Amino acid sequence: MKEPPQKVDALLLDFDGTLAGSLQPMWDAYCRFATACRFAPTTAEFEELNGPPLDQIVQHLRTKHNLELDQKTALSRYREEVAWAQERVHPTPGALSLLEAARSRGWRTGIVTSNSRETVVAFLSRHGVSDRIDCIVDCALSPGKPDPAPYRSALATLGVAASAALAVEDSRQGVAAASAAGLYTFAYAPFDRTPPSGAADRVESLPRTLDRLDPSAPRLRLAKEADRPFLFALRNREEDVAYFTTPRRLEPSELEQRFTLDPTLTRRLTFILESASRSTAMLRLDQRGEASYEIGVAVAPAARGEGLGRRGVEQAMDAVAAMHGPVRFTASVAIENAASLRLFDSCGFTRVGTSDRFQLFAKLGASR
Repeated sequence: MKEPPQKVDALLLDFDGTLAGSLQPMWDAYCRFATACRFAPTTAEFEELNGPPLDQIVQHLRTKHNLELDQKTALSRYREEVAWAQERVHPTPGALSLLEAARSRGWRTGIVTSNSRETVVAFLSRHGVSDRIDCIVDCALSPGKPDPAPYRSALATLGVAASAALAVEDSRQGVAAASAAGLYTFAYAPFDRTPPSGAADRVESLPRTLDRLDPSAPRLRLAKEADRPFLFALRNREEDVAYFTTPRRLEPSELEQRFTLDPTLTRRLTFILESASRSTAMLRLDQRGEASYEIGVAVAPAARGEGLGRRGVEQAMDAVAAMHGPVRFTASVAIENAASLRLFDSCGFTRVGTSDRFQLFAKLGASR
C-alpha cells in the first residue's frame, strides 16, 4: 500500500457523494429525467455517470438512448432535475468534522467537482461552512474528471504541491483524476458500498480520514467468518460473563446464533477493531428500531487500558452513520462494570436511567 505523505498542506474533496450526501437525490433526479425521456434508469448506468460534467452526462444519455431532444434542451431539463435534487442535499455524516479537523491543522481546503460553482456555493452557505473552503474548481473547467486537469488547477490555485495534498473521492472517475494528478487519494466508501478501484486507501467514514495518515492507528473492519473464534472467546471469557445480559458462558449453539453475521448490514453489524495487525476488540450493533442501534463492546484483555474501547465505539458510530444516516445509539452496561461505564461517558453518551442491574445510555448521531 502506498504510504501517505509525511507533510500535508491541503485537502481536496469531491462534492457530490463525498462532501455532500447527494447520491440519493441525484439518483432521484436521474430517474425523473429518464422517466420523462422514456428510457429505463439503471444503477449501473448511474454509477458510470458519477463523475463527468453534466453536459457530458447528457450527451452520453442522448446518444445511448436515442433521445429526440437536442443537447441544449436535454441539458436544460436535466439541470432542472438537478436543481430540484440539490435542495434536498445535506452534508455527508462527518463531513463538517473533517473540514474542522483540516482547518485546525492549518491545511488549505478545496472542492473539485463536476457540479456547478453556483450549486456548491449555495450548499456551503446554507450549511454555514463557506469560510472553510479556500477554492472551488467546478464543471466550467474542461476537460473534467477523469482527466487530472481539475485537480491540477486546484493545486495551482492553492499553491500546493501534489505530494503534499490529499484527495477524497467516491467515484472511479474521481479517483482516477486525483491519482493521475499525483495526489494521495482516498476512496470514500461506507461498508455497504464497493469502493472504486485505483485509490491509495479506503475510508469508510469521513471523520476517519485523518486516522489513515497514521499507519499504526486502530482500524475498524467488518467481522468475517474467520473471526468467530475471537468473538466466541471474548463473549465467554470467565472473568467477564457476569457483565452480560445472560450472565453465564453460552453454549456453542447459542454462540453460533449470537454471532451470525448479517450480510445486509442492517439488522446487525459486527466489527473488529485491529491495532498493530491484531484483533483487539469486537463491537456489535443491533437494530432496535428504524433509526436506532444498541451498541456493545468487548476489548481483548491484552489490549485493555489503551483507549481502544473508545476508539472502537467512535469508529463504529461513524461507520453506521455513513451507511444509514442519523441514528440513535443506545447501550446497556452492568452497573458494576466501572470500565465500560467510563467508556460510554467518555464517548458522549447520556445516562438515561437504569433497568434491573444495568445503566442505560443513549446518544443521538455520531460525528457532524
